[in-house]
Amino acid sequence: DSVRLAIEADRPVRPVDCVTVKGRREPVMLYTPCDDQTLRDATQEALAAYREGDWNRSREIWEQLAQSHPEDPLAALFLGRLREWRDREPPPAWGGITIIDSK
Repeated sequence: DSVRLAIEADRPVRPVDCVTVKGRREPVMLYTPCDDQTLRDATQEALAAYREGDWNRSREIWEQLAQSHPEDPLAALFLGRLREWRDREPPPAWGGITIIDSK
């Protein structure tokens, strides 16, 4: 979070995901610079629904983002995840954190 605060002082950031990486126990929030306030707000809302397990609401917001920002890689990433989970169950013991188990 200290890196986010340092960057955000000069340029606003957009949340990307909360992840736990192989070999670590503590989750880390990932951010990317983003000047578009509407995009930042919608992403925040979509991620909040995603973390809470409200897949339908999250999907709706990501779909709106994909339409309004067709070049957005985050919308494509999360829509892909949500499509996979529609066909099968989400990860067991969902806690809103993406686990990256390979380096």
